Amino acid sequence: MSIAGLAEQMKINKVSLSKAINGNPTIGTLQKIADALGVPLISLFSANCPNCGARFAKIAAETEPEPQPKSNI
Repeated sequence: MSIAGLAEQMKINKVSLSKAINGNPTIGTLQKIADALGVPLISLFSANCPNCGARFAKIAAETEPEPQPKSNI
């Protein structure tokens, strides 16, 4: 599905959707995307779900904080 098609299903402007996808979307926006795609919200974060938002899974993996070493203080 294209950004334009998804935006149309969500009844929002495609520029707004594109900005949300490439920026920092809210949970509400992510839920609307999942609803429009007909998938559960969690599937947007699952790399094991074909066509279920691998882009979001990649973003989530890239922004996951690095584990910090434990201090011996």
